[in-house]
Amino acid sequence: MTQLLRREPDVALAAAEQAQQLGLEPDSEELRDALAFVDAQLFDVVMACLSSHQKDRPEPAAVEAALSAFCDHYAQNVGRSLRGEPLTPCPMDASGRAVRRALMVGATVVCGVVWAVVVVSAALLASGARVTATLGSLVWSGSLPGIIAALALALPGIAGVAAGALARDRRSGFLQGVLALSACEVPVLVVAACSVFSQRAVTGGLVAALVATYTLTWFLLAMGFAFELPVSAPRRTKAQMATPLAGGAAAARTFGGPVEVSSDSISTTKEA
Repeated sequence: MTQLLRREPDVALAAAEQAQQLGLEPDSEELRDALAFVDAQLFDVVMACLSSHQKDRPEPAAVEAALSAFCDHYAQNVGRSLRGEPLTPCPMDASGRAVRRALMVGATVVCGVVWAVVVVSAALLASGARVTATLGSLVWSGSLPGIIAALALALPGIAGVAAGALARDRRSGFLQGVLALSACEVPVLVVAACSVFSQRAVTGGLVAALVATYTLTWFLLAMGFAFELPVSAPRRTKAQMATPLAGGAAAARTFGGPVEVSSDSISTTKEA
């Protein structure tokens, strides 16, 4: 296992990261089985390309989509396999993947535009408004600068998106993004609750803008997480490997005989 990973730096990096998180040894049998189970996703792709009938072979774009999905989700799928969760599949459906990505990009653009319009509109509404803020013994009264209102509305969303983008996967990105968004939103709400504006319309507009920007940012983070959710994929069961090479599970299915499946193990036997 160690010798194999020396020749596969990308695989070694993904395996080391997941092993560290779960407290596994780099050459543990459980990690080996997880890598094999993830690599076995390529079985259907390879076998489809080796079909003896030309009409049964997938189009190059479909194969490219499947291989791209396999590489993009490899590290995540290793972790899912170790945790016994369904894998993110790598279907040979370029059109379906393209549609999902187009929908996500479109929704992101629409949310971003609406978010920007809300921030700018609320900032223009509040610009120059008379406000009195009382925080304990501290009292401030004066005109509210538009840039301050814009920053108060925009910073929570920016912090949430940035925290989500820096995460190692979409699930962590969603959680970290929501936490960062909420952590920055709470102080703004506290200050808004302690402030009294001379015009009631300004107060209502700012509260509505705060709710709208929070909701739009949360929706953006949720869209990124939902796009990565597995559509339909098997859960890993412990496999008895013939060799330590990743992909041995697929090889066993290809060259072996009947396969017996139980809830705890998969055993491959060869007929004489």
